[in-house]
Amino acid sequence: TNFSDFSLHPMSSDAKSPVVLRSYYLLDALGTIRRAPSYALPVALNPRDSAHVIDIKENGRIAVYRGAGQSDRDCGAVRSDCIIPPQCGVFYFEVTVISRGRSGYIAIGVCGRQVALSRLPGWDRHSYGYHGDDGKCFHGSGVGSEYGPPFTTNDTIGCIVDFYRHSIAYTKNGRHLGVAFDGFSEDALYVTLGFGTEGEIVQLNFGQEPFVYDLKSYVADIR
Repeated sequence: TNFSDFSLHPMSSDAKSPVVLRSYYLLDALGTIRRAPSYALPVALNPRDSAHVIDIKENGRIAVYRGAGQSDRDCGAVRSDCIIPPQCGVFYFEVTVISRGRSGYIAIGVCGRQVALSRLPGWDRHSYGYHGDDGKCFHGSGVGSEYGPPFTTNDTIGCIVDFYRHSIAYTKNGRHLGVAFDGFSEDALYVTLGFGTEGEIVQLNFGQEPFVYDLKSYVADIR
């Protein structure tokens, strides 16, 4: 994962670990560069922490929905291989929709460890999600709030988890959509994706490839 243009600068990694361990210099709230301890960052989806209706492929970077997709009871979600460490300050990932499937019930966000994987991100406590079919954001409820545009096949959606500001924001095809959730208090959040209708397929980018969104402007604002 390369954050060299970001507020986090990787110094080393351990390729033998099931998750990547990195040592960083962090930009703290006062603008001081300091050395951070090594810790794990999400680099893939976890097939052992996934609903049975989701297939995880390509080393945890592609998710395919295999369920019936007939009702809310057919929804499923998956979490990343580890939590997003709050020490990282700001974490960013992108999801490209390979296929929206029948109805585009794709949800992108973060959630806690105890959140059920049989429901879409955002429907429960400690869960936050931006939904592709209607563009609404959800947190702790099945009723969403107006947020951004819907997303569909070939769109790339990014998620910014900001532990400095305790906010979660999204991007679409490189454009910042604004803050979706403000004031979150959880310090153990996983990347999560949810699906609900047949044919839905997405690909994740945790920094293995260049991001569509330019993080420099976001980091400059923190500075």
